[in-house]
Amino acid sequence: MYAGKHTGQSVLVDRSHATRPSVNGRRAGRPGTRTLGAAA
Repeated sequence: MYAGKHTGQSVLVDRSHATRPSVNGRRAGRPGTRTLGAAA
């Protein structure tokens, strides 16, 4: 599997990826994630 959702790039995942919290199906800290604020 890869973690490159909607980026057009394949990004290889490692063990640390699975331990990060998911925000709306994306891992926190990746582009497109927001932890605070209302949905637009």
